[in-house]
Amino acid sequence: MLSTYFEILASALPVFLVLAAGWGVRVKGWLGPEADRSLVRLLVNLFFPCLLVEKILGNPAAQDWGNLALAPAFGFGLVVFGYAVAWVVGKRLGFTREAGLRTFALTTGLFNYGYLAIPVTLAIFPGGGVTSLLMVFNLGVELSVWTVGLALLQSGSGNWRTSLKNGLSAPVIAIIAAVVVNQVGLAPYVPAWTHKTLELLGQCAIPFGVLVSGATLADAARGVAVERNPRAPLAGLILRLGLLPVFFLGVAWLLPPSYDELRKVIITQAGMPAAIFPVVLARHHGGEPGVALQVIVATSLVGLFTLPFWLMLGLELLNHSPWK
Repeated sequence: MLSTYFEILASALPVFLVLAAGWGVRVKGWLGPEADRSLVRLLVNLFFPCLLVEKILGNPAAQDWGNLALAPAFGFGLVVFGYAVAWVVGKRLGFTREAGLRTFALTTGLFNYGYLAIPVTLAIFPGGGVTSLLMVFNLGVELSVWTVGLALLQSGSGNWRTSLKNGLSAPVIAIIAAVVVNQVGLAPYVPAWTHKTLELLGQCAIPFGVLVSGATLADAARGVAVERNPRAPLAGLILRLGLLPVFFLGVAWLLPPSYDELRKVIITQAGMPAAIFPVVLARHHGGEPGVALQVIVATSLVGLFTLPFWLMLGLELLNHSPWK
């Protein structure tokens, strides 16, 4: 068991080190903020869509209608459940400013579903089946961010049409397009050179994305005021890395074995730290970036060591399914 723990830890550690490298190159001035716009455009509109299409095209896990229906539903539902729990706990903790409560709920409820989740899933579940379903699962997560999440951050005053339009990003369109190609039976006719091109471009997504995320965190740390109050990071740790994973694993355990890839997606997400994106949303939509930053940094540092534990426990639970 100890060897398994360190194997999983080794699969996640490089991502955290690249995140730290992104922080470092921003602090040193090697990656200036003026480069962010171009890099993010490349990531969102080219590298990430190529990665998604390559992993989904022709993959059996992304062709099953049960998976296609349930994966986004679970992605949406698990995130919204996290928002709700974090909101209730935040109110109990007595956040004095409404913006702080809303930011805490959004940041704690949203797990890292991309730049950390994808490489860890690829490492733990080789073959691409679980990873391809993770991409479909993320459709629901994206929808939760741009509808419920954004409305939560803006205290319900957000424009839902604008939120849905924001959610219809290039990665989301890429997922939908790849699923359609699979369903109409055209995936076997996609030439090998197309797959290779998609693979080469997609390989840039994770390192560039994590590097830019680290730089964004460095900017946030410099540009926001952080209260000397341990409530947000401690509560974020307890919820994001303690209580919510228990719920996630329970959901995965109750799913029938016929949804094995979906169960593995859920247990992989169970122990993920908070996503980085809420610090950007908080800065631009009336939240408190300092609260988001505290939760993100705390759960990222501790999550490196708790993630292998939750993955090991989840895999063990799958071997004792109530459906057997």
